Amino acid sequence: MLTALFVPPLCDPTQPPLGVSALAAYLRRGGRHNAMLVDANMVWFRRLLDPAIGRAALEAPHPGVADDADAAALTRMERRPELLDALVDDVRTVFRHGQGFFNGARYRGAREALSLLSLVHSRPFWPARCDLTSLAWDDDYADLDRLCRVAARGSENPFAACIEEVLGILPNLNRCGLFGISVTFETQWLAALTLARFLKARHPATPVLLGGAVTSYVAASLLANPNVTAWIDGVVIQKGEYALAAALDALEAESPLTGIVGLWTPDGDTGQPNFIDLADLPTPDFADLPLGDYLSPKLVLPLEATKGCEWGHCAYCDLAAGYNSYQVRPAELLVADITELRRRHGVRHFSFLNDSMHACDAAAISRSIATLESGVAWSTDLRLSPKFSDTLIAEMRHSGCVLVAPGLETTSDRIFKSARKGQLLAEIDGALSRFASTGIKVTCQVMMGFPGETPDEMVQTVDFLSARRAEVAFAAVSEFLVSRYSPIGRNPELWGIVYPDHNLCGLCYSTADFSPAREDGLARHAMAVALHLARVRELFPIETFPYSGCDAHSLLLAAGLDAAGLATFAADFAAVGRRMEGLWWAGPLTF
Repeated sequence: MLTALFVPPLCDPTQPPLGVSALAAYLRRGGRHNAMLVDANMVWFRRLLDPAIGRAALEAPHPGVADDADAAALTRMERRPELLDALVDDVRTVFRHGQGFFNGARYRGAREALSLLSLVHSRPFWPARCDLTSLAWDDDYADLDRLCRVAARGSENPFAACIEEVLGILPNLNRCGLFGISVTFETQWLAALTLARFLKARHPATPVLLGGAVTSYVAASLLANPNVTAWIDGVVIQKGEYALAAALDALEAESPLTGIVGLWTPDGDTGQPNFIDLADLPTPDFADLPLGDYLSPKLVLPLEATKGCEWGHCAYCDLAAGYNSYQVRPAELLVADITELRRRHGVRHFSFLNDSMHACDAAAISRSIATLESGVAWSTDLRLSPKFSDTLIAEMRHSGCVLVAPGLETTSDRIFKSARKGQLLAEIDGALSRFASTGIKVTCQVMMGFPGETPDEMVQTVDFLSARRAEVAFAAVSEFLVSRYSPIGRNPELWGIVYPDHNLCGLCYSTADFSPAREDGLARHAMAVALHLARVRELFPIETFPYSGCDAHSLLLAAGLDAAGLATFAADFAAVGRRMEGLWWAGPLTF
């Protein structure tokens, strides 16, 4: 039986999606089922790069823009719509063709060009505002009832035309026995619900299932909402290979979808999800995806080397609620994946989309990859520990590791303890210099504003990073967010915070939503967070698209530039930002 698996916008357009590619490979392995992969996210970005669609957005009536900087930018674009061609050319030249990709000024210009194109395409749908891979409204865009209203009505929906185009160019949907929609990020909810509505209206007899990382957390809320259940027939929990195959088997047998492990339905049992062994999965199949359209000058393919976290106790993290345990794909299978994907696509850059990687597993993986005849470049998230010795890090570098992204978060041992990280700064500090000394670039993931964190502790973290600018290439820095499914989210009173209970389809509340005993204390805390976030971003100005971490662009920069080259890239990137400040797209981008 054929199923169509959709990836709705907005999400990362720099590398192919892993989830649907892994599902397709699993379904095809037995020969009984097949999958058609539809990356609607790339249709959205293709539309962003169509000047004709941009000009229509500038000519359409719109309700007005509240933000002064955005309003000024749109006014300039309305007066000079011919600049759309220059903006589109910058994005294509740098991000797709690679001309100027390793030049910080050209890169920054292309990134800001894409941001402005997103603003232009959002203009008719204000207050909905798309920016790169983010979606915002005038209030909480993750409120489920509002999402359903906008998905049904469309006046504030920037994705409706994109979804209609997607469905209009697919000739084989009538052959499909099942539709699956993968939601990995909260920014995909509006498009996902819009897509579900369109599919159910056009193919009412074909079941529609939602799946993906974010969906698993909010399945109960989705199935309790009558607006949602009018458009979907079930929710796949966690990794969906077994449940999706079982659903297709049931449909072939003309049986109901109830009672399938890992598949929750409005009328069925909401039992435990499947446990899926990573060793049981085939090599992901990216063949159906538009591999030449992704916004990276070289193809980067994602792989899953591990799943979950070997620690799993951090108070701010929801992984323990989402995954059963820490798992590892056997190193020999991972190397087989790399070998096969190199044969199929001629690719040598791989981003391991891991939540963590234990030192023992890093050793086994590195030694296996090192046996390949020609080199690859790879990146991974990991949890720093003294077990990352000089010898191990040298083995990682020899195998092609060019970038690691540890979760530093803070440098305060008191906050480490409160956050239940199971670490002390002294235990992990040395690993940063050991990575840098071998040529492996480091992205430090840092958060500001953990409950109880003082301004002095924020200063301590900033000073620590400032002293290690030679050892840290990128900083992925953010305001602390609390997931409702983390230990803090489930028991906020233990950390001295409370927050409102909205009907959210999202996971996180920002610090500004916390309600401590004194509102003036909250205001001072928020000001301190904003100040020190700005300081870290000034120290580490590179913002790769769509985010800094182990994304495709960070990997390519880490592989293509040495430490001195990255320093020059960062200086040029920052200089362009200073020149743009206050001028917000007065003219075409030429650097």
